[in-house]
Amino acid sequence: ALNSFLQKNRNTYDAKYKNNLRFHTLMVLAWTALEKKGGDSESINLDVISEAMIQKTFEWVLQEFDKFGGEDSDAKDSVFTDELKNNWVINFTSI
Repeated sequence: ALNSFLQKNRNTYDAKYKNNLRFHTLMVLAWTALEKKGGDSESINLDVISEAMIQKTFEWVLQEFDKFGGEDSDAKDSVFTDELKNNWVINFTSI
């Protein structure tokens, strides 16, 4: 579903963002789905993730990425992943 969203919006988001943020968007979607399911990864059903949720998640990750520095190397930095996790807990669990 994320690939479809990115393909459909290929003219909206710079390729740099699509390439660097795909993994992080999937990670945050999984955190959100696990939170809604009580943290049981065995029962997670990613089919319930809507396009609206994908868009909101991608745009949130993009915003966090830009605040972090927005460079290619930032996307591969474990500190960025930690920042996402910390900010997600505070700001994002209400999707």
